[in-house]
Amino acid sequence: MSVLSLARTLRQRTPTLQFQCRRWFAEVVNAPSEDSTGVPVTATPTKAVDWRKGRVPVREDHGLYGFFRRKEVKDGEVLEGDARFEVFETPQSTQIQSGRGWKAEELRLKSFKDLHVLWYVLVRERNLLATQKEEVRRMGVQNRQFQVNATRVYHVRKSMARIKQVINERRVAYEQAVGLIESERDTADNLQVLEYLKEERKVMNRKERRELKLRKAAKAKVAEEAAKAKATPKEIASQTAAAGLFGSAGH
Repeated sequence: MSVLSLARTLRQRTPTLQFQCRRWFAEVVNAPSEDSTGVPVTATPTKAVDWRKGRVPVREDHGLYGFFRRKEVKDGEVLEGDARFEVFETPQSTQIQSGRGWKAEELRLKSFKDLHVLWYVLVRERNLLATQKEEVRRMGVQNRQFQVNATRVYHVRKSMARIKQVINERRVAYEQAVGLIESERDTADNLQVLEYLKEERKVMNRKERRELKLRKAAKAKVAEEAAKAKATPKEIASQTAAAGLFGSAGH
């Protein structure tokens, strides 16, 4: 007997309030034409259909089967249909299959891809445990040995929280590294600008010295010309006479 069959048996034995659900489907009726004889057309309801009696055929690889835990197939055992899955775990399987949560030190050694895969594995495990808890509640099982193991739920929740912690640590480290690189880049730009200003200052100093020399030379030339302009006519006449005297002596 499969676990799903056992679940249905337990549900039948549980004294719960039964409701008979019926559904009537609408019937398509052609609209009367204009030349009708005037006989009213009435829609007759179909037979009552109990949708709980029949089983809807489902594919073997349906995605909702992922919410149920698969059984471990023993040697020579062939399981088909619902017998491949278990609704809740027995106390024996809970004692045999034990584990612990992931530690933050272990998760820090994982890559982003491994953390991504591990996150979805934990999400699937959380969904499995939530499904088992809901099935046990729906069947009205009061035995605490068949309840969902709270320790396993705790390990799953703590592992997911530690993955978030590791991802947050990497995010903070990345932001700090980006800030450090930007500060180093700003420092390098400032040093480059400072070197440029120094070179520019040297060029300006050489240009200023050259311009100063040119100004001094221009002032000296202007002073010489001013001195010549201030010479008296007597001095000019004596210089001219001296020049003529020396010229006649030569002849």
